[in-house]
Amino acid sequence: MSECPKPILSETARPKRISSVVVGGTGYLGRHIVDSLLRAGHRVTVVSRSVKRAKAMLGSKVGVIEGDIGSMSASDWQKVFKNQDNLAFAAGIDERIPPVGDPATFYERENVDKVEPILKAAGDCGIKRVVLLNSIFSTLDRLRPEIGLAMSHPYIASRVAQRDMALSVAKGRFVMTVLEIPWVFGDARGGESQWGPLIQYVRTTPRIFAPRGGTVVISALTVGEAALGALTRPKRSSAVPVGDIWMPWDELLSQLAACCERESVQVQRIPDNLLVQFNEISGFWQTLFRLKSGLDYGKIHQFLLDDEPINLSASQRKLGYRPHRIIQSICESAADVPESRAIKAVRRLLRV
Repeated sequence: MSECPKPILSETARPKRISSVVVGGTGYLGRHIVDSLLRAGHRVTVVSRSVKRAKAMLGSKVGVIEGDIGSMSASDWQKVFKNQDNLAFAAGIDERIPPVGDPATFYERENVDKVEPILKAAGDCGIKRVVLLNSIFSTLDRLRPEIGLAMSHPYIASRVAQRDMALSVAKGRFVMTVLEIPWVFGDARGGESQWGPLIQYVRTTPRIFAPRGGTVVISALTVGEAALGALTRPKRSSAVPVGDIWMPWDELLSQLAACCERESVQVQRIPDNLLVQFNEISGFWQTLFRLKSGLDYGKIHQFLLDDEPINLSASQRKLGYRPHRIIQSICESAADVPESRAIKAVRRLLRV
């Protein structure tokens, strides 16, 4: 039974300002969602373990409720959602987080079991729209079922299960939009960039290699706008891939190299069979040393070699977001990774 009060408005009452809760609002993508909501005039509240830190990061216009989402009860969430209209959930665990214990159990617990009661509480409290940040891997699993990505990779399995759970919980409760997020580029705003190893690779290696295939890329700004669209436009629940553009791997690495002032470098194609063999060797070492990961190293080529562009125009129309300057965002990511003296010395030595 819901404990959340439902406000009663008179016929002459003015339309109230839209109120939105952002879970994960102090994270990289969550902060861009907060920015987009504020620009649209929403009253924004975030949940954070540190009110002081959240206020310093987000400013005085954002309300902060102290709490740890991993330990909050249903009654705690009912207090959070009181008199709120929307929920943006941007606090998922991705494949970069090393699993504790069995990988499949870990990612299922973090991305499904911990999220489901939050969504149910939101529905009990009259939340009207929810946007949940998921992964482009869910798109690939849906569009390429013959590959069986969810069967091979525990992290991907958790994202597929999260998507299905979220759409199921939403039925009869609220409009749910699951945003399937691809590779994200943009200013890390003082945080540690996720692209450090890749940036250092294109800076230092004399010859850059890339496989066939490509991926969808998106700027962090676009993620914020797509989330705003999801909380204002859709009439039905759905899961949609979002992005600025589909980009071949060699083009992406060439652009990263250019952002690192290596405009004359050429990217060479890795033969498919060589990439598969390398992946299989990596999978062997993963098994031998019992390395825990959300991805099976021996089968990463399953999605790396995918060369069928994903249609983004449908989600752009549905959510009303416009592609941003992705090249500028890629260069911002490159600038976020400082070049150490050692790396500079290697570059001088190799003349790259």
